[in-house]
Amino acid sequence: MYTYLKLKNFRTFDDICIDFKKTEKDINKFIAIYGENGSGKTSIVLAFNLLKDALMSLIYENLISENINKLPNLPNNIALMQIKNAIQSMDFNKTAGNVKMLNSSESTEVEYGFSIGGVEGYYKIKFGNVLESETLYYLTNKNRGNIFEIMRDENGIVKNINDSMFSDEIYKNEISVEIDKFWGKHTLLSILIKELNTKNVKFIEDRISNNLSQVINELLNQTVVYVAMPDGTIGKSANINKNLYLNLNAGIIPINMEKQLNVSEKVLRNFFVQAYPDIKDVFYKKNTIIESNLINYELYFKKNICGKLVDVIFSQESTGTQKLVNIFNSLMGVLFGGTVIIDEIDNGIHDILMKTIIESIKENITGQLIITTHNTLLLESLDKHEIYIITTDYNGKKEINPISNYDMKIQKNNNIRDLYLKGVFGGVPFIDYIDFNEIKQDLETTGQ
Repeated sequence: MYTYLKLKNFRTFDDICIDFKKTEKDINKFIAIYGENGSGKTSIVLAFNLLKDALMSLIYENLISENINKLPNLPNNIALMQIKNAIQSMDFNKTAGNVKMLNSSESTEVEYGFSIGGVEGYYKIKFGNVLESETLYYLTNKNRGNIFEIMRDENGIVKNINDSMFSDEIYKNEISVEIDKFWGKHTLLSILIKELNTKNVKFIEDRISNNLSQVINELLNQTVVYVAMPDGTIGKSANINKNLYLNLNAGIIPINMEKQLNVSEKVLRNFFVQAYPDIKDVFYKKNTIIESNLINYELYFKKNICGKLVDVIFSQESTGTQKLVNIFNSLMGVLFGGTVIIDEIDNGIHDILMKTIIESIKENITGQLIITTHNTLLLESLDKHEIYIITTDYNGKKEINPISNYDMKIQKNNNIRDLYLKGVFGGVPFIDYIDFNEIKQDLETTGQ
């Protein structure tokens, strides 16, 4: 779970720290972040998305590079050009360049505080035009300290690697060479993750410390980020709940995975029949391809429409229902220790339905769920430690604090939602009136 997030010169944040802890020892398992449009809610989600890119950039580059050899090298091969452009975009520095504060010459710093096995640590990256430093602080042996710190100075790359990180001196030297080859364009964690994905996993795990393996698994496999897209859809990074099949809406699987697909069907039916009064069943239509030992499947909803039961394919369902299916797999991951960060979770989903979902799942979270939202109905049932407000002063400087930091008593006749809507905590737009008549006159003048 994440204990804090520090951002410096990151998009519109100059220097902030978001503390996700309720008390010194108690971490919030659920966090809802509120703020005006454009206040920076998505920027917080993008900070976690940057972490995923920092971890996966070298894997992405390798996968794309492998595909490039399968395409003919013709002058007008658009697919080849797209893949080459994609390889260039895998450079971490280009990804990081998209989140730097505009008109700032100072370096950007992002620090992710985390707790693994009850022990706190952090991962920090600093970058300007290029990656400048990378630090992982956690258990070395029995004590906490820097597992590694890689930085760049005028003489090149400086490697400070704790002796406990590697149990094999030969492999340590091999990684040192990899750092010389890739670090700066990619992070050290990305280099290690590439090693785990391209070589025998047991070979690598036998040579790196268990503490390092734990951190990689927690940051990579136990964290999922969803970023809201401009068209209202949601960009998906990965799934962490292995109890459900990866693609819930449609796909092709081996016949021996049919039992797993049946579990997905049962779980989706259980959820959607409870959540929607007109949905009476959820099921997969399957087509078994015997000669290939494969099953082609598509998700359907059996709905009561004007007194008749109608089978509705997933692609014809509402945006909100599709969104719930798309995030469902990962959302269930918080029940099994995963961390899920979702931008604009309420977009396209009725306020009351989302309130019910959050209230119901909160009781069973063993991992961590962090959301951004505009749903003020949620404020009626959330704990004051779980509600974070982004405020902006007249100079554009921003702060993010939980409501528990405000020195006031919350009572039934003085509830959080009413106080928020009155602007007591900030984070709400206050515009008295927009003169559309004046705008109309401007348009009419332009048309003359």
